[in-house]
Amino acid sequence: MLLLKYFLFAVVCAVGYAQTVYELVPGSKNNLFELILSNSTMKAVQSVNIAVQEAPEWIEFNDNEIYFEKITKSDKQTAQFYFNVSGNATVGEDATIGFRITDQTGKNWFKSYNVKVTPPSVFEVFQNYPNPFNPSTTIKYSIPQDALVTIKVFNVLGEEISVLVNKEMKAGMHEEVFDATNISSGFYIYIVEAKGIDETKYFDSKKMLLVK
Repeated sequence: MLLLKYFLFAVVCAVGYAQTVYELVPGSKNNLFELILSNSTMKAVQSVNIAVQEAPEWIEFNDNEIYFEKITKSDKQTAQFYFNVSGNATVGEDATIGFRITDQTGKNWFKSYNVKVTPPSVFEVFQNYPNPFNPSTTIKYSIPQDALVTIKVFNVLGEEISVLVNKEMKAGMHEEVFDATNISSGFYIYIVEAKGIDETKYFDSKKMLLVK
């Protein structure tokens, strides 16, 4: 989870303009922006609206807008914007996430963050979902660099049932659908192997259950 904090004092004075580039991993969940508001104006109560002004299509916020009706003098409130990054986000892509802050008079302030999609730090194979399944299931995996990837499915006797992938894949999060329409119920094993451009080899396997 990526946690970003932005402090907004007096509701009208923004700080923290450094153009830091924040790294986001494809498929990451529950990342968080925190915008902290403090009413140190002469007014006893301030109402403030914070809204997502700009975001790439590969980012999805749980809430796009948060409203504080009463921020009393010397009080602080925290606007928490949770978001997920699509597993299809392209590694290396740059984008901007912007917020609009509006006070009760209609005056606006803006704050933006520079973000960049970076590859996962580790090779990981996730449990297929759904599991048990019928007739299809999704297999997700992450690779930290461009690699030649093969995904094969075997029965419990070690017999090869299917080759889902056998090709070069870009670093990032990927998923493949296994369709078991034409095979019988039972346990199966899927094996994910990858060979990176630096010759690093990766391997993992998991069991899945087909129930018809």
